[in-house]
Amino acid sequence: MNEKLKEEVNASSERLKDDDIKLITLKDHQKKVNSIRSNAMRLAGEFQGGGVKQGSFFPPTDTHKDKFLQLLTDWDEIKGKL
Repeated sequence: MNEKLKEEVNASSERLKDDDIKLITLKDHQKKVNSIRSNAMRLAGEFQGGGVKQGSFFPPTDTHKDKFLQLLTDWDEIKGKL
């Protein structure tokens, strides 16, 4: 979704002015999707580990669960706008 929106932003930037509401909205959606993607990768990294950091065999904490629920909420919200 992030790549698709980036392509749409680039294509729209060529034909729309920077202050066009359609372009501004499209850029906002792309930023939100990218943020959700980044946060999901960060959350997954907390379990999988990476580099010199080992993954975890412990179950998700309440904080992990809260972060995951927020990501799901954000994703459902952005899907409803696209």
